Amino acid sequence: LVGIDIPLSAEFVNTLQDIWSAGDCAFPIDQRLPHKQKDQLVKDFYVQEIITTDGRSVLETQESTITENDAVLFTTSGSSGTPKGVIHTHDSLRANANIVALGNISAGAETADVSWVLEVINNFV
Repeated sequence: LVGIDIPLSAEFVNTLQDIWSAGDCAFPIDQRLPHKQKDQLVKDFYVQEIITTDGRSVLETQESTITENDAVLFTTSGSSGTPKGVIHTHDSLRANANIVALGNISAGAETADVSWVLEVINNFV
């Protein structure tokens, strides 16, 4: 599991593509979180490597439970307690990208620019 602690940008997208090309699972870290909370999530989800705008760091942690088809790990908000991990496989990302491409998205979301997401998913998943 590779953490991405980079603001949403071309660098973020390139990093995500590199992670998937290497066969790893990505963990995008919410940039709005305080440093202490980011560190706790990295520990809780056994992130093995973290990539920041300053470079890469390999972390000593327990073995991750990530499997070969896992593409990305998101966390819940933690509104009912400790944030939980939600894993999307490459197949689920592809299915969601197809839903967006077909226009079957929820109200309000149709104004979001998701073209970069579709391109990344179609090319690397």
